Amino acid sequence: MAAKKTSRWAGLLSERGRWIDIHSPDWFEWFVALVLMYFSFVLLRMQLVTDLDLTYSEALTKGLFMGLLQDLLAVSSPLAISMILASAFNLPRRITWSVLAVGIWIATAANVMYFKFFGDPLQLWVLQNHLKDLTSVQGAATNLALALPVVFSALLVLIMLAFMAFSYHREPKMEAKRARRLKLQTGVGGAVVLVLVLVLRYSPDWMMRNFHDRLPWTVKGSVLSDQVLTLWWDQVYDRADWRQLLSRRTPTAPAPRDVAERDRVQQALAEYRDLNRRRPVKATRASEGWPLVHEIGMEPAETRALRARLGLPVKGPVNVVYLFIESGRFYEMAHPKWGRTLFPELNAIMDKSAVTFTQTYTVARSAAQTVRGMFSALCSTMENIPGPATFLAYPDLRIRCLQDLAAAAGYQTAWSHSYPRSYHNMGYFETRHGTQELYDQQYFLEAGVPRRKDDWGIEDGPFLSESLKAIQALHAKKRPFFISLLTASSHYPWSVLPDVELPRELVDLVKASPDYHGYLTRLHYVDQSLGEFFREFFKSPAADNTLVVVLADHSTNITPPFVTDPVVAEEIRFRIPMIFVTKNQRRPERIHQPVHQMDLTPTVATLAGLGGEVSWIGRDVFSDNGTPWTYEKGSQILYRVGARACYTPDLGTQPKCYRVGEGRDPLFDGATLDELPEDRAQSEMFRKLIDVNTRAITGDLIFP
Repeated sequence: MAAKKTSRWAGLLSERGRWIDIHSPDWFEWFVALVLMYFSFVLLRMQLVTDLDLTYSEALTKGLFMGLLQDLLAVSSPLAISMILASAFNLPRRITWSVLAVGIWIATAANVMYFKFFGDPLQLWVLQNHLKDLTSVQGAATNLALALPVVFSALLVLIMLAFMAFSYHREPKMEAKRARRLKLQTGVGGAVVLVLVLVLRYSPDWMMRNFHDRLPWTVKGSVLSDQVLTLWWDQVYDRADWRQLLSRRTPTAPAPRDVAERDRVQQALAEYRDLNRRRPVKATRASEGWPLVHEIGMEPAETRALRARLGLPVKGPVNVVYLFIESGRFYEMAHPKWGRTLFPELNAIMDKSAVTFTQTYTVARSAAQTVRGMFSALCSTMENIPGPATFLAYPDLRIRCLQDLAAAAGYQTAWSHSYPRSYHNMGYFETRHGTQELYDQQYFLEAGVPRRKDDWGIEDGPFLSESLKAIQALHAKKRPFFISLLTASSHYPWSVLPDVELPRELVDLVKASPDYHGYLTRLHYVDQSLGEFFREFFKSPAADNTLVVVLADHSTNITPPFVTDPVVAEEIRFRIPMIFVTKNQRRPERIHQPVHQMDLTPTVATLAGLGGEVSWIGRDVFSDNGTPWTYEKGSQILYRVGARACYTPDLGTQPKCYRVGEGRDPLFDGATLDELPEDRAQSEMFRKLIDVNTRAITGDLIFP
């Protein structure tokens, strides 16, 4: 007679522990394990609700219910696979299920932490291009993972694993007929669960189509309603172009150029370049199928006028320095109450020695933000918004950047950054596009410059002091120079700097957000470092004919705890400084027209008198309107064209548009702006533009 099956739980109670076959289900134990795993996913979804600053009733109307439904998918799909594998290959179900379930949990937790920092879901291309960054960002990742829902979710996973291991049991070998029957039952059960998985996979589409009018919580297409597995499924199988986005061209095997595709993307990008532009651009290669390519630098009168406006010599060469502030936002610099407290030095420079563009936009928001911002600024081309950064995935892209033009004109070109040159392919891209000298982290460490305590680059004060020595050495060679600098002290993680004091009122205001408090202390330290840098720089002979542009590589996603206006919160994430600083500035001013990070290099090229064929989208903003700005977050579109600003709120689908009147700034006046109807044709045009731009970069169709 076959031995009676008894689980270890029953055995512990009766002191008669037994072993049973691996295919014999113990529904109580599986039920407990599945519940533990499901609630670990629920906790991760609660973290998303917290990060979106929603109440649970609000979250239900924005996709939370559908997300909880999708979390059943995350639990049941490993169960179906483990049952089928157990039936077909005799693999132990609890081991297979545990491995698969924990793998899905890791992916989901990574998605939550990525969203917490970047404000966008985790995409497949991020995994392909950024897994190697884990050793560099482990401190930042650990800080993000310490959120309580994430910690408790991880504890539930550990409890589940311990439970599955403790309750593992088997019984003596059973007769062959019964074993075959149990294997068949397991396989059929796996098939039934697989059907459930497919129902869960496609139920959001069905519910949206049939019930959304009556049940507003049947929402899909947002980070709250999606499961990261379904997001990746869609990218791999439902959109063939993602295979192209995930591909990586190598220097030895460039992708062949599709002439018909080139014509389409070139025409679309040329139309974008000319949008809202006062001065037409004459294409030099339109007859060859390259209408984006045009000539710059043949306006000596404009060069002289711009130099006079900025207090630079109207004759002879001028030097150019790009000073990128890591994660620098214009919001904190220009805040009506706290701006001069946090940035007294930089505001004094803006008052006396600078022309400041107060409404500058960036598209550098997703992974590899720094190199995205550098690409837009240096190469005057829109970044690959929905895919991997150009520096990383397409470093051999044929394009002319400012370094190329400067080197061709006899300039010394240099790069001074506090990261290793290999980080995100920065050194490789720079040298491929005209940079001659590289000063990276190793250079500064050998010079005795201290690094940040968390290993994120070099401390800004010593870094800028040592970079000033490099600038003086370049000047001593009696040839003009272009150099870009990148600071690091304001990079995440933002621990509070103990030796930086902020007003008690401000500290009390931000105490609910330790990250934001730390961010403010670091910005204040950056300001102190900039003040010391400019005091010493203005004493040097190089300052008389050198332009320093203070800008940021990107903004950052953290919202101040006192900001509740959704327009202001959205603007904060994309607004950066662009400040033209010169020693002998005669007419310091603040210019309030909206401009793009891409506009910097064409403006500087006019000032320096650099010329040549380029495919730049930006324009000289001292003599023209700024380039319209746009960004896409999944199905959400945002853009700014002159006085028209449109935003798609978090988890929304339709943009809300506003009129930005004279003297208004959506960075501070969001709630008081007049609402406008959406121009759907314009919204669709920008959506298509972002797709076209991606195809131009991935297909190497920017420049001949």
